[in-house]
Amino acid sequence: MSCKHTYLRLNLLPFAELAGFKDWLPMKSRNTMTDTRRISLFVARVPQASKEMDFMREWIVPHLDEAPTTQLSSLDTELFVEYFRAFYHGMDLRILPNKFSWTSWDKSIYPNRRANLPKHVGLTDSNQSTTRIRVRSVAHKSITAQLNLNGILDTAISILPADAYALRLLVDHDIYENDDDDFCCGVRMEEAALLRFKQRATTRYLT
Repeated sequence: MSCKHTYLRLNLLPFAELAGFKDWLPMKSRNTMTDTRRISLFVARVPQASKEMDFMREWIVPHLDEAPTTQLSSLDTELFVEYFRAFYHGMDLRILPNKFSWTSWDKSIYPNRRANLPKHVGLTDSNQSTTRIRVRSVAHKSITAQLNLNGILDTAISILPADAYALRLLVDHDIYENDDDDFCCGVRMEEAALLRFKQRATTRYLT
């Protein structure tokens, strides 16, 4: 059974026949650790909207013909850590101490009106370093706006701890990588020992 099929069966058929460890162990697709000094896997908290950017909270609410039967809250960082711990046995799983917030990128051109989308927003870390993140409207109108993944990735790379095997940065908002993308769930950058993971817990699972 392939890793992909195992993943699907774990999620869709939790009581299906288990995949054997002996079959999984010799798979060439396994990413073997080569640097024993990097044994920490960090999970970064979801960025919070600053007071001036409170309107960004509306961007994570899907526009549905019918009200969803389940109301989902923001991503639970602790829950992700426990989930990853089950799969990354023997590694040091930690929540990244850095906190992130969505801030305005250019205050001089910022109209305080929700009807107009800004072209950019800022992603600010605990050191008050801010990265410009592109914003775009969505043609299918299922949500108000999407954020560009590449700028978020730049932020993650800039704060990557020296002992990190991987870093997972969670975001609530819908994201895209290229202009021709409808949406994007995440990207993996093995060369930088960096993983970004984004789980759309409302828009993508309630539409």
